[in-house]
Amino acid sequence: MDILKKHFVCFALNNAGWTVNMTPAEYLWLEDRGAKFCTQGMAVFTAGGRVLGFGGGYQAEGNLKMLKEALKKYQPEEKVDIGDPAAVDPKELPPGMQPFYHRVIPRPAKDGLVLFVTWKALADASADTPLSSKELLVDRLWASKGEADELAAGKLTDRLKQRLAAHVGDVFMSKVASVDVTLRDQRLSGSVLLENGERCAALGRVVAEDGKIQRFDLLIKGMVVGTGKKDNGGFPSIGLLPVGKKRPAVLAFQLADPRDELAKVLPGSGKDLGGGAEK
Repeated sequence: MDILKKHFVCFALNNAGWTVNMTPAEYLWLEDRGAKFCTQGMAVFTAGGRVLGFGGGYQAEGNLKMLKEALKKYQPEEKVDIGDPAAVDPKELPPGMQPFYHRVIPRPAKDGLVLFVTWKALADASADTPLSSKELLVDRLWASKGEADELAAGKLTDRLKQRLAAHVGDVFMSKVASVDVTLRDQRLSGSVLLENGERCAALGRVVAEDGKIQRFDLLIKGMVVGTGKKDNGGFPSIGLLPVGKKRPAVLAFQLADPRDELAKVLPGSGKDLGGGAEK
């Protein structure tokens, strides 16, 4: 973390194929430099666009080595001349991207609700399955102004429950049967029932002033049940759990500042239910 803060400007960009949080100019810029990753990866560039290194994976040691090697190659006197990033000829785009050339990148709805979503595998000394307790991943939840207004008035709408369920189901690797969470006296409490029979405990707090949400904190804790699948976008290592094996995990929803750059990134694939973006 120290080397990242002192020497690099970090940003997240989903470029696994054409995604709506990337402009055509950004797509071509990355493609020209070979920086196309599936789901996750790292690339280091100078301000002038020279590639210093590629890395990726969930192993900190390998990424740290890549960053150190990139620093050795850096030449601060490099001329910075990347041209006009908006000057992209649509004919240069891959056929599948051309219809999206004039597409506007979605942003959170004005006066809507933006939540940061984080989830973590919890340590379990008795477990006999490989899983790092250091995993901590992040996403976002966008809700409409109407949903935010209802929440400020003390009502947790069914639509907002559906948005919560989309993240819960992804992390706990089971569809959600019901979200039995209530909001009373600024307190969120209850549970989430998964279709695999597991029930996750939910506890949180919502504070509103003058019709605006000032605080939203919700923790959901439960057991992930192994399905034998090795490909899960939310928890790569949890996918290694054998069928029937269990491991505790916790999911957190927390109010975000919609002006934060990370808050402006569209929620992960399959978890944007629509209605939470600008019209």
